[in-house]
Amino acid sequence: MLHGSVVASTITLQDILGVGRWLNGRYYLAYEGFITAALLYFIIVFAITRVFRWIERRYLRHLTGRETKMDAPATPEPTR
Repeated sequence: MLHGSVVASTITLQDILGVGRWLNGRYYLAYEGFITAALLYFIIVFAITRVFRWIERRYLRHLTGRETKMDAPATPEPTR
C-alpha cells in the first residue's frame, strides 16, 4: 500500500485537488469536488497498489520456499 500511495501522491494529488478547488470556486460546491477528488485518489491508489503487488509477487517468487518430499508429513504404510 505504501508504494501505491507514494507514487499516486507525487503524480496526481495536486492535480486532483486542483480540480476539486476549481469545482468549488466555479459552481460553489462545498464538498462534492473534494469527495470526487478523494474517490479518484482512492481508485488510483488501489490500481497502483494492485500493480505493485503483482510485480512483487512475480519478481520475488524465487524467495518463497519449495515444498519437498522431506517436508511432507509422514504417513504410516498400510499393513497387509
